[in-house]
Amino acid sequence: LSAYMWYLTQVRPDTMKVYPGSTVGQISRLCADRWNTMTHEEQGPWKIKAQADKMRYAREMQVY
Repeated sequence: LSAYMWYLTQVRPDTMKVYPGSTVGQISRLCADRWNTMTHEEQGPWKIKAQADKMRYAREMQVY
């Protein structure tokens, strides 16, 4: 998964609680807007997860 997708899986449930009754599109837009205003340092934890996931996938494909 990409760093953004890792971020989205974590913040989407909380965003849905803060904005009940919002559509999927509205929630996605709110999350995307927040992601786009974050600094690279703020995005760092999800970028690390994405890199680790990419390495895991590469290892699994070598075995496959």
